[in-house]
Amino acid sequence: MAVPRLPYKAVRLEPQAIPWDRFDDLFWNTVADGPVQNGYFALAGPDEGAYLFVVSGTPYGAGRYEGDRYRFVEIKEFFEFYRRHPEFSLSACETDKGLTLGLLAMFQKPPTQQFSVDLVDMQEAMGKVEAKGANAVITYRMADRVGVSLFMKGRVQVNYFCEEPANVPKEGDPRDSLVVYVYGKKEEGPVTVAIFEDPKVAAAPDAAQVKAVERPRLTQLFTVRRVSPAGPKPELVLTLGGKTLGKFPMVVDQFTIGRAPGNDILIDNLGVSRRHAVVKVVDDRYLLEDLGSANGTFVNGERIAGARELQDGDQITIVKHIILFQVPRAAGAAPTGPVEMAAEQTMYVGPAAAPRPAPPAPQTAAPPAAPPAPAPGAPAARPAGAAKLILPDLSEVPLTKPTTTFGSGFEADIRADGFMIAKVHARIDKDKEGRCRFVKMGRMGTTKINNQSVDTKPLRNGDVIEIGKTKYIFRVE
Repeated sequence: MAVPRLPYKAVRLEPQAIPWDRFDDLFWNTVADGPVQNGYFALAGPDEGAYLFVVSGTPYGAGRYEGDRYRFVEIKEFFEFYRRHPEFSLSACETDKGLTLGLLAMFQKPPTQQFSVDLVDMQEAMGKVEAKGANAVITYRMADRVGVSLFMKGRVQVNYFCEEPANVPKEGDPRDSLVVYVYGKKEEGPVTVAIFEDPKVAAAPDAAQVKAVERPRLTQLFTVRRVSPAGPKPELVLTLGGKTLGKFPMVVDQFTIGRAPGNDILIDNLGVSRRHAVVKVVDDRYLLEDLGSANGTFVNGERIAGARELQDGDQITIVKHIILFQVPRAAGAAPTGPVEMAAEQTMYVGPAAAPRPAPPAPQTAAPPAAPPAPAPGAPAARPAGAAKLILPDLSEVPLTKPTTTFGSGFEADIRADGFMIAKVHARIDKDKEGRCRFVKMGRMGTTKINNQSVDTKPLRNGDVIEIGKTKYIFRVE
């Protein structure tokens, strides 16, 4: 999905590719000597983008758009994104301070309420904000644009529509203008409304590094520094099945590894987390750290916990791939080669199923046979522990609520895509004893458990739930 446009007061730089070495002069000419005392710089690609927010003439924080979601990040992440994507289009937009803070609330805060637009729901939601007399921000998202409205003490004060002036509603009351605009956009496609009832925002931690009067070179201040350790620089050699896929010299002090675009080492495998691991330089040492991945990171067959110092010849295993950490040798020196993995992993694995050295099997009697499967229709066995779902990207969702819903709408707890999938298509009900039951709610669309079409079924450890074109695994630990 294309990166949606944010609202603005005026466009001060039309989208265009700006070379890295021109950014600082452009920034200070636009901010310190120009009109953008409050606003944002947007760096947009086909389906992801980054934003640098300016408040009162100085960088305040940064934002990222990826995977159909917004998130607030440190300023240095904007410049890291810029360094990786110099071909993306950069634009600069002026706003007033209220709009900038409203956008920051959208990036920083989880919404109090979110729904696909309906006239009754819209008026009811606004009525609740008005009844509370609360300060709030309402955002409304269409396919290619975002709008923002600010509430003060329960009343709409101002709307910021991402539209040409001719397309903005002419109603005198901001509340009426908001309802007419949002509900009118329903005819053009889905509209998602989010309400943020606590709109207070804060600057990014690294914003304090900028002193506007000094006009620092931001591309230097926030860019990853060059590696300083003396001697030959090590390299990371990515392999799969003994075949070298790429070599990555450690010329900067941090290398990220993961499945999402923008990582220094990109591994296209669903078992690899979006940001899986990082190799970084700390006090002249090279440290490997797992970033909370589902399947873990291994060094020489041992799963790491916390930071692990790397030595020449260490082999990093991430699902099916091996990354060799090596210092280049002089000609004629014996190279250190990667080892083969003992076993392939499937797409759906739990964290404990990742490869690790296996102890020798003891010579004992055969284990007792597994208990027989229950008869059809028998009640589900009580779970031995916490229930969870494993999603296609191998992330885990604990089933802690009495009801967890699936669907194509934003109101669903877990996203499900496919033909004829309802906004809320199915659910998992959990009783007081911890037993879980799957219930289909949508009348159309494919819903299966273990390849069998079902409307309702008690869930057992290992069941594969299929909704449309998405599969999930039910686990009990």
